[in-house]
Amino acid sequence: PTDGPVGRQIRATLRREPGAPVPGCLPWLFAADRSDHLARISYVDLDNAGLKYAEGTKGSWTSHEVVTPTTDQERIWYTTIALDHDDTPAILFMENGIVDPTEPNAFVSQLKMAQASSSHPSSSTDWTITVVDQTPIPCTNLCASDRVCDATEWHCVASDDTCDATCLPSQACVAGTCTDVLADQEWLDHPEGIGLYVSTSRLADGRLVAAYHDRTAGTVHVALYDTGTWTTQVADGDTFTDRGLYISVVIGSDDHIHLAYHDAVADSLLYQVLDPGLNQLTAETVDDGVREDGQHVVGLDTKIVLDDSGTIHIFYQDGTTADLIEASRQTDGQWTLLPVQQGDPGFGFFTDLARDSDGTWWGAQYVYDRTSTPVGSLHIWKPTL
Repeated sequence: PTDGPVGRQIRATLRREPGAPVPGCLPWLFAADRSDHLARISYVDLDNAGLKYAEGTKGSWTSHEVVTPTTDQERIWYTTIALDHDDTPAILFMENGIVDPTEPNAFVSQLKMAQASSSHPSSSTDWTITVVDQTPIPCTNLCASDRVCDATEWHCVASDDTCDATCLPSQACVAGTCTDVLADQEWLDHPEGIGLYVSTSRLADGRLVAAYHDRTAGTVHVALYDTGTWTTQVADGDTFTDRGLYISVVIGSDDHIHLAYHDAVADSLLYQVLDPGLNQLTAETVDDGVREDGQHVVGLDTKIVLDDSGTIHIFYQDGTTADLIEASRQTDGQWTLLPVQQGDPGFGFFTDLARDSDGTWWGAQYVYDRTSTPVGSLHIWKPTL
């Protein structure tokens, strides 16, 4: 596409920075393109876990680091980029492993915004960083080698050998007492913290809305940026749920905020509508995942869009069969579910949609095929909306 916003979030296996062979780049990437036809990309550099920004066109790119972590524990994860009416970029990103300013033995996760001072930022000094939202996180994998993570307080504490009794495998001796601890993990499916799958859209007056997942609490969050201040709230979920993975947001011409996201307890796809004041108007189950052969895990890698008639369409993966599904909301409030691509190979990974300047819709997805080399590839198609 040559105009309009393109791209969303691509967790890619690419190991090339735009325009230069730099190892370890682009685990989380977002691209946008506007009136000047320059692509703007925010992404994470795996070499130092820093946030980077690039802009340009094919064969002509510039890039620089926006945020560099200051400790070994700090790491940037998900990122998305939003352009205002002047094409000035704002990057929202999740940063973990930040030392809690009120407790030096604890850590927090933050969703942050990097706001550029112009439409063509060229260095880290052209960005202003603010905190959108914050939550405490467990200290798993974050403590120094001579410390353990207290499972109750989420504090890094010193361990010793002064306990009279033999502690359980899930415990460590702390100040003479066998204490429950959280063991370090070699692999995580999703990081703890706030800001996972952050997705943005703008109200008619230009105010920025962000939707994102709190992995630690298992909740859906929305945030509204207005005259330099963020208003945040929990839009769905509680201590008994796990909602908000793979969240996607779009705003209609009436300023209604439409959300689509996964329920990881019910393995279903959920839909919600908020007004511009972030008040809930509608909450529905789009796909409960119930099939003839049993429960499927549905609602993965969602992308929500509005067509010209105002109809909501949600593209998502059935994770059980690796099929790409489209859900369309009818005027009577019912949802029609249709397979877009199904069968072998695996479809619907990291799905995205965008429109070009002539109104044509484009879709992109990662297709996983174990019979090919490499096993995955990027597929582009034209959805009919």
